[in-house]
Amino acid sequence: RRPHLIIKNLASPDEAILRDACQELGELRRMKMIYNQDGEFKRCAFIEYMDANLVEDAREALHNRSLLGQRIRVERYRSLTPERRHERREHAEPRSPSLPPPKIPRHVMLGPPP
Repeated sequence: RRPHLIIKNLASPDEAILRDACQELGELRRMKMIYNQDGEFKRCAFIEYMDANLVEDAREALHNRSLLGQRIRVERYRSLTPERRHERREHAEPRSPSLPPPKIPRHVMLGPPP
């Protein structure tokens, strides 16, 4: 997989502004704004340059830069390989099973009869 960057703390999901800032350093291969399942912007994006050698220079040039009045953080992103996913699962804290909500008798929920 080609090296790419994750840009965090974005003020807006405005792709044009981010693309312009990133393309000052070289041609982008791909850019993806990140949204959660509800469609809310997660204030981060992934970018990948056509020239993989630009990644470190871009990280240094963009990190702590102000974009739309917000200081952005830029880091190299390394996707998880199947081995790293397995390793991460082995070290994760065990999850407690979800407990169903307690059953409350109807008369307690509504209060005593008048």
